[in-house]
Amino acid sequence: MHGFRRAAATLWIQAGVFALVLASLDAAWILLGDHDEDAGTLLRAALTVAGLDGASALAIGAFAVPILAWVAPGWSDPAAALRGVLWPADPARRALAFLRCLAGVVGPLAFVALTFLAATRLHERIRTPALEAAAVSAVALVIGVATLAITRRAVLALHDRIARLAGRSPWSRVLVPPAALGFSLVLLVALALATRSRWAGVVAATDLTPIHLIVTSAVLAVLAGIPVSRRPDRARGRRWPSIALPAALVAAFIATLAWAGSDNAVRLIASERAEVAPWSLALVKRVMDFDRDGLLSFLGEGDCAAFDAERYPGAPEVPDNGVDEDCDGEDLNLRIAEESRRPRWDHPLPVAACPDCHVVLVTLDAVAPARMDLYGHERETMPFLRRLASESAWFRYAYAQGPSTRLALPSLFTSQYDSQIKRSVGARIPLEILPDNLTMAEVLRAHGFRTLAVLPTGYFQKWKGLAQGFDEAIADAAANYKAPAYHNADRVTDVALDAVRRSKGTRLFLWVHYYDPHGPYTHPPKGTRFGTTEKDIYDEELLYTDGEARRLIEGLDAILGKDRTVLIVTADHGESFDEVHPKKHHGLDLHSSVLHVPMMVRAPFLPPRVIETPVTTMDLFPTLVNLFRIEGDFRFEGTSLVPWLFEGDAGREDERIVFHMYYLPENVYHKKARFQQVAVRTSTLSLIHDFRNNTLQLYRYRSDPFETRNLAAVMPEAAEALKGEIIRFMARVGR
Repeated sequence: MHGFRRAAATLWIQAGVFALVLASLDAAWILLGDHDEDAGTLLRAALTVAGLDGASALAIGAFAVPILAWVAPGWSDPAAALRGVLWPADPARRALAFLRCLAGVVGPLAFVALTFLAATRLHERIRTPALEAAAVSAVALVIGVATLAITRRAVLALHDRIARLAGRSPWSRVLVPPAALGFSLVLLVALALATRSRWAGVVAATDLTPIHLIVTSAVLAVLAGIPVSRRPDRARGRRWPSIALPAALVAAFIATLAWAGSDNAVRLIASERAEVAPWSLALVKRVMDFDRDGLLSFLGEGDCAAFDAERYPGAPEVPDNGVDEDCDGEDLNLRIAEESRRPRWDHPLPVAACPDCHVVLVTLDAVAPARMDLYGHERETMPFLRRLASESAWFRYAYAQGPSTRLALPSLFTSQYDSQIKRSVGARIPLEILPDNLTMAEVLRAHGFRTLAVLPTGYFQKWKGLAQGFDEAIADAAANYKAPAYHNADRVTDVALDAVRRSKGTRLFLWVHYYDPHGPYTHPPKGTRFGTTEKDIYDEELLYTDGEARRLIEGLDAILGKDRTVLIVTADHGESFDEVHPKKHHGLDLHSSVLHVPMMVRAPFLPPRVIETPVTTMDLFPTLVNLFRIEGDFRFEGTSLVPWLFEGDAGREDERIVFHMYYLPENVYHKKARFQQVAVRTSTLSLIHDFRNNTLQLYRYRSDPFETRNLAAVMPEAAEALKGEIIRFMARVGR
């Protein structure tokens, strides 16, 4: 029992040191980072981060210390314990420790590698998530048992031989645990270099800084236990750190609860820019979010009903029911809610709009306008699209509805927000788009078009419901998209032109999607080399895709006739290379740089012009319905762009308010929050309401395209007015 108490005391001090170092490093990361906030805000953010990290680490330590002290009472003297592990006095025990260290690295490494290979094969073959999970678990269990048995048998078989060698010089100095660790490190480095192509993309997309901070804190905590354990006779002197360190961290956490975390800017820094604090906040929510709606009643997150999962900031309001669902202090008035702007698709056409024209929709994946010369980029990355824009109605400020392909394309083809699109319930993404939805291809096919889709990869080919309404979905180019190049734009162009030649003589709606600009970024098979950085290679991919888009469109003009084609070129979503998106360049937020896309419409009856009004790709479907005078019972959320196509902005810049939604449909299956963020955009401002932490981000997106300066505190009235627009929007589409 005495050994348990001494070990627990040492471990508790080490837990305190770990918590203090981790909190200090994470707070220093905030204070020393490149931020625009004032010193007072950064200081409060650092205190919040320290409080969250320290309290979380201590909470984990409170559970772990008794268990570790019981399992390893010898840890009352860490130096002796480490010596016993790394350099036992007896040569035979050193030999056994050598084998165990070696097996402790090689065994888990073999387990991870074999399980990864098996899981990859199963993932490719089993499409039901529950069955896949069960199969992977069973295979992992078998591999784990087999690996454990083999390594144990190997240790026993080799022990006597290694022990005999360890008794001789120079083997007595070689067959020791440190040598095993060194050999294992060399093996890991060699394997890493040999398999670099497989893991390089994973590492590039992963922020390892939190791991570095945690490991550094753990090493310092272990070292801190050594001097403490050397003087067991000074129990009183050892008592103060075991009390003072946790007390200081608890005090920081109490201060966080009291005032530091209630500020909008502080919450943004702690939940998004800190390294470890987001994990700590997730742990706090796991323990203290009693109704599991994702928000707390403290830390400024504003959950006004801690035990009611239907009431929280961002919850869709039910107008005039006497209940404040979104915790803004009042119920939504039905009359005000109905004042939302109504989309239209019945504008009169000022000229004949070519009723027998073909329609060609070319979409590019993950295109960043900021990297296009059309938008001022210094490199000539997409010269053909720049020339095409000069012949078209070019919408300079066009945006996707959602931040990724699986969220943006369904909205483009249905003119519905993600929360309105009917999908299957499941965990494997992308989820099936159900036949209940009305798609662009279905409407055009009913109006006499032959509908063709050219799909670039297996992702699109296997996406059930995406090709709904297309007479033919051609994925012949998918087999050409593979490692190590990950480029097949040339094949996509060939397949599309061949399909059009075969359909000559019929009125066509053709959709062609190019996937080449999407990660992983690799040098294209031909074209200019700009360099080796991620941005350089991405620019090369844009140039390569631009060349294939030129070959496609010029080929289509020759086959279909430029004077008989309505051509639309856009992207599914944007791609952002800025400090907010250093690893993952799209898919996780609603910043303008992630949503901004090129969009241009060329038609024989349209004059070229530049349009400054903010629009969305959801507007394309109602625009085509309007241009071809198609009648029907439509429920579009986008609006027809006919007035802008024929007349330009003409003072209409302030008429449009565009909404965006970061919505996770798979969370219906997981029973988690579906709405992550919602944004609203006017001609000058963009407001992002993050429902995960109830924060607001307000930007002048035209003058601040990468949205580095949050104006929510500087323009509170504008922020509240736009937040009101989001409340009314959510009341309409959020249920």
